[in-house]
Amino acid sequence: MDIAVNQNAGDDFASGQVSRGTLIGLTIAIAIIAYISVSSGIPSFVAPFPLLVIIPWFFGVPPVLVPMVPACVFAVCHFRHWKCKPRAQPAIGLSILLWIATALVPLFLIAGWSYGIQYQGFVHTVFVVIANAIFAVVVWTTWWLARTPKNYQMQIAFGFALFAWLSSFAFPWMGEI
Repeated sequence: MDIAVNQNAGDDFASGQVSRGTLIGLTIAIAIIAYISVSSGIPSFVAPFPLLVIIPWFFGVPPVLVPMVPACVFAVCHFRHWKCKPRAQPAIGLSILLWIATALVPLFLIAGWSYGIQYQGFVHTVFVVIANAIFAVVVWTTWWLARTPKNYQMQIAFGFALFAWLSSFAFPWMGEI
């Protein structure tokens, strides 16, 4: 019995294409991160209720499906890695999203600081600020590394880090529920 072996199996990733399983796995990971970020029912250390996950909830998306919103956006943004030959550098849309998030998250945290202290407590508010700073450094590092020509692995890592940040600690709920 002959078993056909694809000798070019590793060439897909080198050419910039990502296996369906990898993309689905990362999409599920984003959904899990988004689920955890709202799982406690109230803002907490592991569930800071990020805006990207909460907004669909406010528009009537059932709570069970809320984590799928950022996961689906991630999948759509990275579909090009699965079906098409990707660009030599990260997608401009994700780069712009990073710039906007980096500019707005600190303003959001400053504006919500007093409400965060009042309703969630000092320790929670400081933890969320530190987590955002760490995420920002990680996302910017992966963005910088993804800028090198044809570094497809880092492009996927950048997108995953960006959506993990947006689905967990970026734009956290600060205040009364």
